[in-house]
Amino acid sequence: MKVFAKPGAVEKEIINNDPLLRSRSKELVSLPVGLAYFKEKELEEEVEKRKSSEFQRWAEEILNTLPYFAEEVKLGKILDKELTARSEPMILNAILLISKTKLSRFYSEVERCKKDLRKRGLIVTISGPWPPYSFI
Repeated sequence: MKVFAKPGAVEKEIINNDPLLRSRSKELVSLPVGLAYFKEKELEEEVEKRKSSEFQRWAEEILNTLPYFAEEVKLGKILDKELTARSEPMILNAILLISKTKLSRFYSEVERCKKDLRKRGLIVTISGPWPPYSFI
């Protein structure tokens, strides 16, 4: 299971979840153009600093739903855009060992979660089943 974040999604959520950043963002439209430019750059820098921790929070949130389905979960390396051939950054690369009896329920749950996560700007992809070579 791989999860990617659409460009701008995490930035939007960081700003919307922090009252101070949300206020600073709204204030930009009322500032003179020159000052607004510098304030916008400051806001972008602050959001950029928080991005990796927000990605981590989102990944943990998703991982917390998996133990019911997976016998075991391993985290794979977060791959660069060049390796994924996607424009969105990867925030989660999970390898799941799922018994055949839970597989159809897992697929159903992933489809349900995809809709909720899409609203937040996250894209979930799954592949497999694959041989359990990651768990040997």
